[in-house]
Amino acid sequence: GPTLALTSDTGSSASDGITSNGSMTVGGLETGATWQYSTNSGTSWVAGTGSAFTLAAGAYPANTIWVRQTDTAGNLSTTTRFTSAITVDTTVAAIAQVDAVETILANNAGISYDYTTGSFYKVVRTLTDLDIANTNSYNSLLNGLHGHLVHINSATENTVVKNLGLSQFWIGASDKIGGDGDRLGEGEWRWYYGPGSHGPVFYDLQRGVWGYTSWASGQPDNNGNDNADYVLSKAGFWYDDRPDEVSAGYIIEWEGAALLNTLKLSTSQNLKVKSNETGTAYLVHDSVTVSNIASSITRQADNKWNSVALTTNNVVFSHEDFSTSTAGWVSTARFGSAASPTVWAAPMNGFLGRFADSTGNQVVSKQYNFGVANAGKQVNIQFDMYEIDDWDGDIFKVFINNVESSSQSYYYSNALNFGDSRLNAADGGLDLGNLSNSLSSEEAHRYSLTAILDANGRVKLGFGSIWDDLDKDGSNPINYGSLNQFWGIDNVLITSTEAATNLSLAGLASGSYNLYVADAAGNLNEHHVALQVL
Repeated sequence: GPTLALTSDTGSSASDGITSNGSMTVGGLETGATWQYSTNSGTSWVAGTGSAFTLAAGAYPANTIWVRQTDTAGNLSTTTRFTSAITVDTTVAAIAQVDAVETILANNAGISYDYTTGSFYKVVRTLTDLDIANTNSYNSLLNGLHGHLVHINSATENTVVKNLGLSQFWIGASDKIGGDGDRLGEGEWRWYYGPGSHGPVFYDLQRGVWGYTSWASGQPDNNGNDNADYVLSKAGFWYDDRPDEVSAGYIIEWEGAALLNTLKLSTSQNLKVKSNETGTAYLVHDSVTVSNIASSITRQADNKWNSVALTTNNVVFSHEDFSTSTAGWVSTARFGSAASPTVWAAPMNGFLGRFADSTGNQVVSKQYNFGVANAGKQVNIQFDMYEIDDWDGDIFKVFINNVESSSQSYYYSNALNFGDSRLNAADGGLDLGNLSNSLSSEEAHRYSLTAILDANGRVKLGFGSIWDDLDKDGSNPINYGSLNQFWGIDNVLITSTEAATNLSLAGLASGSYNLYVADAAGNLNEHHVALQVL
């Protein structure tokens, strides 16, 4: 009888019969003969053509796939049976995930991350004055990004940093100088990003509060009667003090949204990876064009790729790329609709937005319902915030279950009100190019937060923004006639929180890399990790 073979076993093993390619090769056919095949142990037969046939997706136990031929004289051959089991898996490939937070933590001792605020922190217990703390914070690099004395932008963050273990510590606020056309300093409190680098006024003694504050009773009191005051946090309350009279520890902060879109690692370090299916993760140099495992990954030089088996999988509860739908999202933002995706050039070729709002309230949101079976489970929520147009210290806010969780200021490349190019570098992110034809390129900022599903398995995710309510000369409220602080949302991924797997970078050539995950059948999915191996 004829021979029968699986044309290509594309999975992680070349002999396990799990494949994404259902082609079966038929050999040993006589000239002029006709042939038939069966996929159900001979219950029914299909006439074959050429020298192959294709199995539909599904599982085929051993000895259920048969083939036979009939020669020109009408003689029927013996039946050949395929003696091994075959699984044809043509489903969408696994969702590849880089756990950037855990990667950074694993490779940087002494750093913590809070999944509520979305920031990295380092506690420095050495007692020092404010100027030294400010300089040391700026000179502390994490993944190539300068740190700053902690900025406390919400009640949530105030509680988080209060519990980091210092009884009192410097925070990055001061009213020591003016600038950007405002009155000269005294009573105008700003957040600092290092020596001489500051954002807009967040609290003004005469004109009131724009951002979050936690002043103690009677504070600020202009201690020392000078205009070079700094802020100490004690038990969650703020006090203004002269830097030459007080020494204290301090907390360095790096906002996660500034770091998580790009990773810079050495070959002595590991990348933390996850997937929603077991399989194999491949880290491949971006000079390689990848189409499948055998012909375009494993045939490359060893310094162009590394791999690791993924033996555990996390649950993907929801994955939205807004390529076709914005189902479930609602908006009361002053500008923008959640009714349908916005489509620009790649990579913003389908996103939620664009929105603008100055209230600081939750104005865009969606409630997810994953069922009572998942009640009480912790989930990881990741998404990209697109910084669109010309931000100059305005704040983007994230809400979890209607509670403000993360608040961060953003700056565009020119930061006209401040003339400080360091501010755009401070908010980090991934430059996407000037897709809105504004004064600045759009940037993507990756967030990674956690939440607990309620008693019905639900969680609500929301967003808002607040603008600096003083214009350049410090006298008039900004109005909607000059809308230029827009934002969008993309790539929302909600998963369980299983541990990640280490993928070694040892032996890799320097350059940029992409992550691919192959399931057991060899179906590939790419995650654009923006990883730079140094």
